[in-house]
Amino acid sequence: MNITSTRWALRWLILLALAIALCLAPRGGAASSGDDLFWVVVASVDRYEKAWAVASGLWDSGYEARISPAEVNGSVRFRVLIGPWAERTPAQALRERLAATGRDGLWLLATKPEQGAVREVSPQARGLGQVNIVPGPVREIRIGIATIPAQEGSSIVLGSDRPITIGSVSAGSTGSGSATAGLTSAGLVGADKAGPGAGRVLCIRAVVDETGPGLVCEAQGSRGVYVRGTISMRLGPDPAVPHVPGEAFIWVGQPGAIYRGRLEIIPRPDGGLTVVNIIGIDDYLLGVLSSEMGPTSPFEALCAQAVVSRTEALGATARHSREGFDLCATTHCQVYSGAWRDLAAPNVRKAVEATRGEVLFYAGAPAKSAKFHASCGGVTESPKELWGLDVPYMQPVLCKPGGSPALDSLPDLSSESLVSAYIDSPDQSVYCYGSNGHRWSISHTQSTLVSLLAAVGAPPGNVLEIRVDERTGRGAAKLVTVRTSRGEFQIAGEYAIRNAFGGTEVIRSGVFVVRAVGDPPHSFEFRGAGYGHGVGMCQYGARAMARMGYDHAAVVRHYYPGAEIGLISY
Repeated sequence: MNITSTRWALRWLILLALAIALCLAPRGGAASSGDDLFWVVVASVDRYEKAWAVASGLWDSGYEARISPAEVNGSVRFRVLIGPWAERTPAQALRERLAATGRDGLWLLATKPEQGAVREVSPQARGLGQVNIVPGPVREIRIGIATIPAQEGSSIVLGSDRPITIGSVSAGSTGSGSATAGLTSAGLVGADKAGPGAGRVLCIRAVVDETGPGLVCEAQGSRGVYVRGTISMRLGPDPAVPHVPGEAFIWVGQPGAIYRGRLEIIPRPDGGLTVVNIIGIDDYLLGVLSSEMGPTSPFEALCAQAVVSRTEALGATARHSREGFDLCATTHCQVYSGAWRDLAAPNVRKAVEATRGEVLFYAGAPAKSAKFHASCGGVTESPKELWGLDVPYMQPVLCKPGGSPALDSLPDLSSESLVSAYIDSPDQSVYCYGSNGHRWSISHTQSTLVSLLAAVGAPPGNVLEIRVDERTGRGAAKLVTVRTSRGEFQIAGEYAIRNAFGGTEVIRSGVFVVRAVGDPPHSFEFRGAGYGHGVGMCQYGARAMARMGYDHAAVVRHYYPGAEIGLISY
């Protein structure tokens, strides 16, 4: 055993010894709902999965433990708590025992959570002036966070340090003597096996029989409960240890992937299953901003992203309705990472709270969409030219001070030579100059191209020519012809073109030119400008504007000409 393993083993022995000592300390009975409760922190770690490992060891030894996130010196720490006590004396006694072993024994005071309305800030106080305030369309949003493919034994594992209440969304539940209404995760194992660790980890398996698709929900040591239809899951009251300080989470797949809100597990007719996170719109935005804009971005850029992402989410709630949810968690909609990233980024929460209810308005009504992308390369794209959607407030603008949507101010990219010159001579005054993807290049060998293009139906044979036949006014490829030794093949649509030649992270935008290397060609070089589709807000441009002192309203007005910020109530 090495030194590191020995140290961890000693830490575990100390922790278990302290837990035994803790059990000898009187708890003074259950506290009433209005009492102050005292907890003791026995471990403080930087990741949820580490805290889960410590808590699991305590549960396995028969002791109560809970996990609570807390901000410490600007970073998040996950604390493992033991308690609660209705009086301070036994908690203080355990703290002293911890101190005697050289550990940092802390005690926390947890009070009954306050129940009250969210404090509203007037538009004038936010610096928005006179704006419209209209009712919001939804309070919660359904996010598809995982799709488990159909295969033998399709399943998903999830868990929480708090009891999970299990319900059936659709009728037809049967099981091992228990209906799903009001069933808790701990109740799955039965009273004879109940303990602090009972039902902490659940496995949901997809089944298909003569009655249709269904699910089996199992905890370790249980026979499981069968549900014909969809299972809902939420964190219920914790009768064993009420009023735990801090947020509670459900993890999905592995303990580090933590989520707020509720879950639904939907069985599919093909034998797979879909996991849906049902969450309040602003809690959803916490996971989006952390992934899409990045928690270290300037505060006003985070605020601009909050307004834009809120607008986009509320305007796209039917995008995946056939699949049982509103939005997916990928770049197809907006990247959503759950709770694990924003917990370490207090500025993300501040930005969401500072812009609560703010969305784009156009012509006196909430905007239906607000697209964004990483880097425009110098000028944003027209959704009408790219997708056939005429959106008045998402017209091309220059990504620079005084940028204008007037067509005569935009660069002329009407020919291959002009597009090539635009890529090779970037304007250093644009906001996104020098950003990731502002300019890029990639080379594909013959063998790589043959393999990539075979997947999209190109004729077999060596590639002789790649020709862009149609572009948008910004220069994005809309139609490409590939000539091989066996014939020609056309690819239509900016997204399909980028995917065909290696994916959207390889061919970073549709604004590119291609050069054959060798005669006959042995490789092809792609050179391009921008990262993403180019429509709407340039995220690197927004960051630069924020660093220059622009507020989020100015950022939004720059990239969505004619739109203003308004408020929805929810």
